[in-house]
Amino acid sequence: MLTKLLKASGIEREKAGKRYEKAVLYGFRKRFNTILKLNNDVNSNIAEKLMAHRNGLDGSYLKPIKEQCFFEFQKAIPFLKYRKLLENIRILQYLI
Repeated sequence: MLTKLLKASGIEREKAGKRYEKAVLYGFRKRFNTILKLNNDVNSNIAEKLMAHRNGLDGSYLKPIKEQCFFEFQKAIPFLKYRKLLENIRILQYLI
């Protein structure tokens, strides 16, 4: 699914040998994790759960319900949108 979206978006990737320079899923997970970590409003323990990470004792004992996870996920949705990402890049370029 992500590969089809990548092709439809027109984003080009460079091939290094038999593989591309960055796997689609890896890049998506890395960006998602960065967005969650940079958003101070998102509970960091639930962010780790959304990433399927185990985080110390909270990884074993914290058992949030789906609604709690979705509530935290909703806080990151505006930053996951591609258009918002472009706006942020333009702001950063202006500031630099």
